[in-house]
Amino acid sequence: MGNIRKFVVALHDRYKSALGPNKDRLYSVYLRAKKYYRQRVDIAKKQASIHQIQQAPNPCKAAWDLVSEIDKVRPIMKCTASPDVFNRFILGEVDRIVESIPPDITTLDCLDFPDAVTPNNTLTKWSHVSPSLVHKVIKSFKNSHSPDVYGMNVIVLKYVVDEIAYPLALVINACFEQGVFPQTLKIARTVPIYKKGDPQLVSSYRPISLVPVLAKVFETLMKNQLVCHFERNNLFADAQHGFRGQKSTLTAVSRLVSDILDTFEEKGSMSLILADLSKAFECVPHTILTDKLEKYGVQGPALKLLCSYLQDRKQTVSIRGASSSTLSVSHGVPQGSVIGPVLFIIAINDISLLGDILLFADDTTVYSKGKTPEDASARANEIFDRAKGWFRANRLSLNSDKTQTMLCSLSRHNLPDMNGVKLLGFHLDQKLLWNDHIDNVCKKLARVVYLLRDSGHFFLKNTSLLCIMDFSIAISVMAYRCGDMPLVVMLYCSSRRKLSG
Repeated sequence: MGNIRKFVVALHDRYKSALGPNKDRLYSVYLRAKKYYRQRVDIAKKQASIHQIQQAPNPCKAAWDLVSEIDKVRPIMKCTASPDVFNRFILGEVDRIVESIPPDITTLDCLDFPDAVTPNNTLTKWSHVSPSLVHKVIKSFKNSHSPDVYGMNVIVLKYVVDEIAYPLALVINACFEQGVFPQTLKIARTVPIYKKGDPQLVSSYRPISLVPVLAKVFETLMKNQLVCHFERNNLFADAQHGFRGQKSTLTAVSRLVSDILDTFEEKGSMSLILADLSKAFECVPHTILTDKLEKYGVQGPALKLLCSYLQDRKQTVSIRGASSSTLSVSHGVPQGSVIGPVLFIIAINDISLLGDILLFADDTTVYSKGKTPEDASARANEIFDRAKGWFRANRLSLNSDKTQTMLCSLSRHNLPDMNGVKLLGFHLDQKLLWNDHIDNVCKKLARVVYLLRDSGHFFLKNTSLLCIMDFSIAISVMAYRCGDMPLVVMLYCSSRRKLSG
């Protein structure tokens, strides 16, 4: 390929320097050579794409990554605000939400906690960490080139893991024994990413935090032992489906839909209230969280280390190669961290004691059934009133404007006309007819079909590769929102007919 390119360049030079009628002939030869070169490049790209997909451990993912890379539009920072302005805005927004929450006389002493914790099943100290375990944890990280505040990334860490596993294990064990989390590992690098709205405004950007890479090693080891303690003692609420093994958005929605269908079988109605919290992860009070950890049996050096982990955290904002000064983070669980999501579901765990509540991290759905629509609504509102008191007591802000309600019933009388709701990627309607959801899936599939058609010139003709990609990528969209394979295939076929028609 390189020789052909050199030949084309040489013809171009000869054509430019030629004189008289010979110039037209050289120009014609140059155009034919250039066309041939482009054809060869196109074929080489197609062959490379096919080879990349066929050699990948997960061909479906490799195909989708390739399509995404072809269609990728890189975001451009259009806001001219300085990194310090962004940093003050991000932290100030959380402070304003926390200060706007009205005081509540309810305390943790008023809340009922599980009696499963006894002196024999507490977590008082962390287990010893071996160098081989540190090595295994680091190797399990996904490859990433994103640098932390010190310029370190996962790729570099994996490259030196053999040399640092032993000394790092010694440091981690010392920190575990003394209950101290290193201060240098509590500084996060935050990058604003455009979300929606006017790109010139600071409020249109979402902060993405990158904690130090070495901190992720500490956190992974802490998280594994903390989750083991909660799962072994059945301390997590069954209603919580977020950030837990063997649970997902599918299990959460399946449970709710199953309860709705059972209610329909009983000729009853069910009322849903989907609560929306404003920056729930960022607003969690550290004192309330540590008090709850102690009530769940986390004590001694184990609790001391988690307290040290939460306190005196700082963040800096990076934009266009410039960084802001570091500011203190007073609230919340660390964004972008490994253990942060687990700490959050611990903080919100006891809300499930208020009644019928479905949880997926901070997505809180209150539901209740009744013989009539009015009865179901009254019971759901009663639970929701208690939940609002719980939010105030735990210093979390309820966003009333984004809170959704829906009444599910097969009754033909006295049923108010309500719009459907969107729960964890699923569109639910009052009678579970799934029309809105199928229309939404068809829109997503239409975008996939367009991407495949637009990138078709990257693949060889007369192969089944595009068909395989079409089916596999479409199935991934369907499977996430259905879960049942026969239903997936049926909906896939019907949606393809709808798209083609």
